[in-house]
Amino acid sequence: VILDTTWTFGRKLGFVTALGGSAGVAIYTLLALFTGTYLSGHGMWINILEGAGALYLATLGVMALIEAFTIRHKEGDAVTSTRGLRAFLNGTLSTCLSPKTALFYLVILTQHDFGTIPVVQGILLAGFTHICFRLVWYGAWIHLIDPLRCALKTLWMQRAMKLTTAMLLLGLSIYVAH
Repeated sequence: VILDTTWTFGRKLGFVTALGGSAGVAIYTLLALFTGTYLSGHGMWINILEGAGALYLATLGVMALIEAFTIRHKEGDAVTSTRGLRAFLNGTLSTCLSPKTALFYLVILTQHDFGTIPVVQGILLAGFTHICFRLVWYGAWIHLIDPLRCALKTLWMQRAMKLTTAMLLLGLSIYVAH
């Protein structure tokens, strides 16, 4: 989602999407603090989240398919526009609907023995570390993708990349649903 946004709309909106994903990690960190031990014994919660994640990926795939044939945006769509809000929400939802992230924060992390560090501080440290590493990792990818996007900036190439993204998202949604 982050790389697709960067490829289609540029570096600024790619970072906004990455910030949205980091907000999703912050949400899971708070959930782990308050409800993690309760939810860790309920596998049905993870199954529901997995189904919602598959549906969300399929929705993103269909939207990318439609965008591939209707790309008519301005190069510098403002971060403060509705496009910026959508990029942030896409990042947040793609993280919040990830069963792997939920499993890590709500099951594994809540049962981890942090040694001399209290559990609350350990969970907060893990969430903070995850957010920092995530921003560095995606920031590096965004800086690699943006110049490539600028060099290959033709409508045909943008449509081809959007179609590729759409097919990958739809395929991933089918894989997650099984």
